[in-house]
Amino acid sequence: MESVAVRKSERIFKVKLDEDYTYLGRIGSLMLYAYIIDGEILVRLLEDTDKKSATCAGLIDLYEDFDGIYSVGIVRVAKQYQGFDIAPKMYRMVMKQLGISISTMNSQSLGGQSIWSRMFRRKDIQMVAYRRGKYRPRRLYPVYFDEENNRVESHGQSIWRGENEWELVASIA
Repeated sequence: MESVAVRKSERIFKVKLDEDYTYLGRIGSLMLYAYIIDGEILVRLLEDTDKKSATCAGLIDLYEDFDGIYSVGIVRVAKQYQGFDIAPKMYRMVMKQLGISISTMNSQSLGGQSIWSRMFRRKDIQMVAYRRGKYRPRRLYPVYFDEENNRVESHGQSIWRGENEWELVASIA
């Protein structure tokens, strides 16, 4: 796997494109690719280029939790592309093109919470919550957005509060 060190140039790293990368689509002038290996999907948002290598503008690393449900391990967007809702658009395109669902990990940064809150507002994305355990969840709970506290909640509790072991699962409706 490539290293994820943000340099002073505000770009993440260079990616050499080959036949193992699957083209998913465009987000503005950027191209979205996925590299799929056993239990992992490495998503790379690349600056448009005609060459065999391109500068990465964003990335998401997904790890298979359950059949068809992938947890987000890391998400990064280069500084010059932040503030344009790039990450939610990447999540949406990955779910739509690959036919998978994406789940949070039970610990979310403020940036991660913001991404999931923005995705919640999209009509074509369906979200549910479950309590994390070592087995596939048996019960999925509905979620709603608490406008007053600006957070996603389920079952009367904030998804993001402390060590409550809640996870969100998003899929294309």
